[in-house]
Amino acid sequence: LGKQIMIWLNTPADCLDMASEYLRIYFLGLPFLFMYNVLSAMFNALGKSRIPLYFLIFSSIFNVILDIIMVTKMDMGVAGVAWATLIAQGISAVLSFGVLLKNLKGLEGKHRLAQGELDEAQKAYEQTKVEYDRLEQELEQLNHEMEALRSDSQEQALKRQQMEGQVNVLNEQILAGVQNEEHYQGRLASIEEELSG
Repeated sequence: LGKQIMIWLNTPADCLDMASEYLRIYFLGLPFLFMYNVLSAMFNALGKSRIPLYFLIFSSIFNVILDIIMVTKMDMGVAGVAWATLIAQGISAVLSFGVLLKNLKGLEGKHRLAQGELDEAQKAYEQTKVEYDRLEQELEQLNHEMEALRSDSQEQALKRQQMEGQVNVLNEQILAGVQNEEHYQGRLASIEEELSG
């Protein structure tokens, strides 16, 4: 398949075999490449976009070092370059996966801590709500007592007005009685004068 792709790309015949060999080895590393891209997206979602950059720099430097070793020391040619790329990408992907697991464990610990704080806050809220309900009941009771005192004051004022009215009526009756007494005394005096005469 690699050679056929190179033919479709009009690769020169003198480097067709080397290009197809490189491509065939490179295809073996595609799972690591896909894995690295997925892990990079996950790190970005976690807000840790620098970690994929660090692994990319590591992979590039390590790839160059392996290229030098496999081409100059091991005399592997184009295949050495392809294997160097595959190994660098594979190590970078595996290390990224390990770092991701470590970060996820840290997030799990933070989640448990946050859940504990949330539970404590919920308990505090419930206690505060109970205290608020108690205070509200006390306030309602005080309002009822104030209304009762206000009603008693109104009743007392009404009774006072009634008593004052009764006192006024009695005073008027007494005044009328005094006037009647003076009237009768005058008539008695006049009658006694008539009898004396």
